[in-house]
Amino acid sequence: MKALREVKVALPNRENRSYKITGVSMEPLSKLTFTLEDKSRTSVVQYYHKRYNIVLRDVAMPALQSGSDSNPVYLPMELCSVVAGQRYTKKLNERQVTALLTATCQRPGERQRSIAKMVKHYGYNKDELIQREFGMNIREDMALVNARVLPPPSLEYHDTGCEKSENPRTGQWNMINKHFHPQPLIPHQSAHPAQIKRVLRDIH
Repeated sequence: MKALREVKVALPNRENRSYKITGVSMEPLSKLTFTLEDKSRTSVVQYYHKRYNIVLRDVAMPALQSGSDSNPVYLPMELCSVVAGQRYTKKLNERQVTALLTATCQRPGERQRSIAKMVKHYGYNKDELIQREFGMNIREDMALVNARVLPPPSLEYHDTGCEKSENPRTGQWNMINKHFHPQPLIPHQSAHPAQIKRVLRDIH
């Protein structure tokens, strides 16, 4: 239920309207009724059959509920579709986290091949909408830029340790036989977030 709350769904008979799920009905669809504008009561099953000529099949299932508890709107699950483009703010489960990490944690070569495959598959360079509306052309090959690899800075430790310096390798370094300075070389500073740049400039 928590995963469904606040999710927007749409019905095929109302394409221009979406409903935000607030809950799930306590009773099955076959027992749900509501009040019409003329103050008469009707069941959800009868309403969809009479109004839209739809025969609901999964009447033993509960309905999705929108609106308020005092004035609920019952939505048959079999007719609902999730509105595209919604932001998912719920916590991912272990399987979803694993799938996300697998898809995002790639080596540079693998990511390059994945992007190139995606661009070629969707044919962005042939999309007339992108060219007409945005005036853009997307090449299938990646852009080349001049770059250089900077050497890692040497780390200096306190003189009381067996080793006073360390040169990191591949973003890692060994802390064995090294001591930290008892006092920081740069004095502690505090500042308002809007003044951080000025404080860092003064320290430098």
